[in-house]
Amino acid sequence: MHKEAEPSQEVYFEAPDHTAGVYISTWRIADESLQKALQTTRAVELKHLPAPRSGFWQVVSSTPIEDTPEIDARAEYFNRADQYRIVSRLLGRGDKYIRVTFHDYGCSDRARSARRSEPIVDSFMLRGQSVTC
Repeated sequence: MHKEAEPSQEVYFEAPDHTAGVYISTWRIADESLQKALQTTRAVELKHLPAPRSGFWQVVSSTPIEDTPEIDARAEYFNRADQYRIVSRLLGRGDKYIRVTFHDYGCSDRARSARRSEPIVDSFMLRGQSVTC
């Protein structure tokens, strides 16, 4: 996998065949609640989806960002014409959160793409969080 770090505390990993990539970014919040920060992040994320070559972006799913001590919110975006799928997960507690986005650049089958992305996206947990099956 290819690894690239940016000064904005974002890391990008790309599949060797360039068909998918994962962005991981960390954030510290100042002067606003965790809920507000994640709602803002979600709005910016939606506004700045990659420009489509054709077709349009569809919001397939989006969990609400509620005012709780720990927030785990997901969204899935899909552009059928471009065969491009993005899964986003926002995971936070206190004044910190991470944003993980999985990009499938050649998604001809959403179910297969989900099987590929879920183990990666689901692998992130808050310290002290228990795993449930």
